[in-house]
Amino acid sequence: MKYYVTLPLTALLALAMMQFLVLYEIIPPGTQILEHLQSQLNTYFYALTGLLNLPYYLLLIAATAFASEEIMQVAENPTLVFSLLSIWLFVACILDWRKHFRSVASD
Repeated sequence: MKYYVTLPLTALLALAMMQFLVLYEIIPPGTQILEHLQSQLNTYFYALTGLLNLPYYLLLIAATAFASEEIMQVAENPTLVFSLLSIWLFVACILDWRKHFRSVASD
């Protein structure tokens, strides 16, 4: 990656776009989407979601074993996710700034 800022900036942009789309009812909230899928797929819904989410669940189980309360706070709180992404973006900006001035000084 050329810049450290790219990943946290795109994550913040995606989070903001999802919140905007849900706020203005362009897309339904995640629970409504899941309820609709569940009603359409019946028993296959659980098998499909279990298979698609298996890597996520394994990672979540391992992380929860080490820091259960902190993980649940992060997973359930969009404000905390936004704050963590903002901090990540700030640190990435500082790293990019240092990298830029080191390259300018060496030229």
